[in-house]
Amino acid sequence: MPEEKLDINDKELKRALRGFNFAAAYPYLGILWAVFNKCFKKFALHNIVILVIIWIITLLVYNSFFKFTDGGPKFVFGWIIGLLFWESLAPIPILYIYNGIMGNRWAWNSKNFNTLQDFKKSKMIWNLIGVCFLFMTALEISHAIINAHNYFRDYTNLQLNIAREKCRISKETLTPIFNKFGSRFDPQDIAFEWEKDSKVIRAWDRSEHGKIIIDADVYNELDTKHRGQSRIDLRIVKSPYCEISGGNCYFYLNHELTDDVDYTCRFYFDNSGRVVPSKGTLKFMSDTNSTYKKK
Repeated sequence: MPEEKLDINDKELKRALRGFNFAAAYPYLGILWAVFNKCFKKFALHNIVILVIIWIITLLVYNSFFKFTDGGPKFVFGWIIGLLFWESLAPIPILYIYNGIMGNRWAWNSKNFNTLQDFKKSKMIWNLIGVCFLFMTALEISHAIINAHNYFRDYTNLQLNIAREKCRISKETLTPIFNKFGSRFDPQDIAFEWEKDSKVIRAWDRSEHGKIIIDADVYNELDTKHRGQSRIDLRIVKSPYCEISGGNCYFYLNHELTDDVDYTCRFYFDNSGRVVPSKGTLKFMSDTNSTYKKK
C-alpha cells in the first residue's frame, strides 16, 4: 500500500482501483506501462506464471488428442507445429483480460503516487492511451480484413474470367473439329487437329480406362499467372449414338484439375458434329457481373 500519511477513504480507494486498465492489458504497451508505473517485476512475474500454467494445460490437453508417439517424423513435426500455434494464440486473450483487471492494483501498490488524485490522473491518461492503441489496432485489423476480402474477390473474378475465356476458346476451336469428324472420332485425331489451331499451343491425348481425356495449352492473355497460357482439361463422354436431345454425348472442361474456381463449361454434340452449349454454359459465358477489369 502507499504511504500511511495519505488520508484515503477505503471506499474511495476501492472505487479508484475498479475498472479495466487498457494500457496494462494491451500487448507491448503493457510493458511500457509497467516500467513507467514501477511495477514491471510484478507484471512480468504474473505473466510468466500464467504463461507456464497455460502452456502446461494446453500441452496435456493437446497430447491427449494427438499422441506424440502415434506417428512418424511427419506426424511429430505436425504435432509440434500445431502445438506451437495453439500455445501462441491461447495466452493472448487470457493475459489481456488478466492484466487489464489487475493493472490498477499493481500500479497503486507500486507506491509511485503521492496522492489518490495523482493515481486517478495517471490512470485516466494511461487508459486513454490504451483505448487509442486498441482503436488503432481495430482499424488496422478492419483494414486488413477489407483488403483480404477485396483481394480474394478480385482474384476469384479474375479466375472466373480466365475460365470464361477458356470456355469460349474451347467452343471456337473444337466446333470445327467435331464438324469434321462427327461423333465417330479417335481421341488422337481430335488432339492432332486441335493442335493445328492458332489459339492452341499444344494438345495431347491421355485417354485411359475408357475415359476420353484430351489436354491442351492455349493462349489466354488473362492468365498472367501462367504467362498468358491456360491448361484445358477436356473430358468427352461418348455413347455409340450421340443425340443432343438424349444428352448422352457431350464434352466438358474439368475445372478440378487446373482451375481455382468452379464453373460450368459443357457442350453437347450430335452425329453431324454440331456443338451446342448447355444453358448453364451460355449463362456462364455471358455473365458480365464480374468486377475484374483487365489492366
